[in-house]
Amino acid sequence: MNTQVETAPVRPERRIRIVSAAAAALTLLCMLSVGKSLVSFLPDILGDFAPFKVFSVFTNQLIWFAFMTAFLVLFVRIAASGRPFTKPNILILKIAGVILILNLILPPLCSVAVSEAIEGSGNLFQKILISLLGNLNIYNISEILIVMLCREIVYYGTMLQTESDETL
Repeated sequence: MNTQVETAPVRPERRIRIVSAAAAALTLLCMLSVGKSLVSFLPDILGDFAPFKVFSVFTNQLIWFAFMTAFLVLFVRIAASGRPFTKPNILILKIAGVILILNLILPPLCSVAVSEAIEGSGNLFQKILISLLGNLNIYNISEILIVMLCREIVYYGTMLQTESDETL
């Protein structure tokens, strides 16, 4: 007669918390680096004349700061709860994806707007189109797709977690 007792599998919450805390710390370091970069652009922006590239780079850095803030919130939430599969985490990943899409659009538009304000010549629509197409590259598109894929994975995990919780 087999008297083996079945035990529930151990949840990897501790490992998840450790990895999330480490990711949060790294994200915070990246945010400090980007913040330092943002501050270094302030004299150029507040001066009498700021070239259009400064605005484009500043906008890009500002958007990256927002992106990293979203991930910092995500990692801190996961580290605190030990549960990566929650509805708020899905929302944070969706926001991060939208921020990356804004990163494709806003820096080139800022560059064209400032350039047009300074130079004031040429076809505005053509400049906007060329600037937007110049910002499209496989790296930017891959970033968006990876974040959206992570969002879908967390969404699916949340569905499975909810289903599992309901059956227990």
